[in-house]
Amino acid sequence: MEVHVYDWCSFLPLNVLYEKLDRPTVIKPSIYKLLEPKLELVFFDVGDGDSVLITTPDGNRLLVDGGGVEENRYDTARSILLPSFLKMGIRRLDQVLVTHAHADHCFGIINLLECFPVKKAYVTQRKKKPELLINYEKRVLQKNVVPLRLHSFPENPLYDLNENNHSVVLKVSYGSFSVLLTGDIEKEVEDSLLAYGDHLNATVLKVAHHGSRTSSTRPFLELVDARTAIVSSSARNMHGHPHQEVLSRLASGMAPCSTFVTGKRGALTVISDGNSYQVKAGKRTLQSSGDLWYGRPRPCLFYPS
Repeated sequence: MEVHVYDWCSFLPLNVLYEKLDRPTVIKPSIYKLLEPKLELVFFDVGDGDSVLITTPDGNRLLVDGGGVEENRYDTARSILLPSFLKMGIRRLDQVLVTHAHADHCFGIINLLECFPVKKAYVTQRKKKPELLINYEKRVLQKNVVPLRLHSFPENPLYDLNENNHSVVLKVSYGSFSVLLTGDIEKEVEDSLLAYGDHLNATVLKVAHHGSRTSSTRPFLELVDARTAIVSSSARNMHGHPHQEVLSRLASGMAPCSTFVTGKRGALTVISDGNSYQVKAGKRTLQSSGDLWYGRPRPCLFYPS
């Protein structure tokens, strides 16, 4: 089982984490002697935001982003994530990670730290930190969560004006199966990533920026060559995500690619034994999460099956 964390803004792999801010730890492949070990990823239905729970074959749980709404008008942590965790029998998270400082990724994690046990949290060493990242790191310290510092490389000033392009990207590999989580990176970063060649190949792709036309260029999609694409986006949203040209590029790639949208299918669960994999759609319990963006926010509608 390998988890690779990359800082695509500097285009260098981050294979060193700083535990408790002073002791380096190197991520290494591990072999887990379990009965039928499985890798599981749950892509929660959090409206036009992102939240992915990764459970490794040895039971380690990492939450990447937590959804959220501008000005924290809707608490995705208490309304969506917490009920889902309790339904899944989860009582604690091992790590949390915020990919970048936008409300639809960050607020859910900040709120979750208030109401749910978390052992460790990844923090960035960016020199110019947006207010949301500062608030996230303050909450980590207030709750006595152990910080894991992502090793920092020189920042690229070309992306200072676009927070999306500061997104942390993760590739999770288990046997011949892999998932690429792309945050909200846009065309400029995708173009630079082409230099990584086959390292970007993945079985499942979490489509960048909720399926926006600002991302998912054809050369990037062809290099990733995913068999399944997952778009984290509400069914009805003011941005029109996912954009039709992105869906068309996904459907017309070199190999057939099945696309799932959380706002239409609910929370999506991807399970792999390291070779084959399956995608399970969530069970509808209340209303569609598209209603989060029109009128008053409603409680969570789709839970993992």
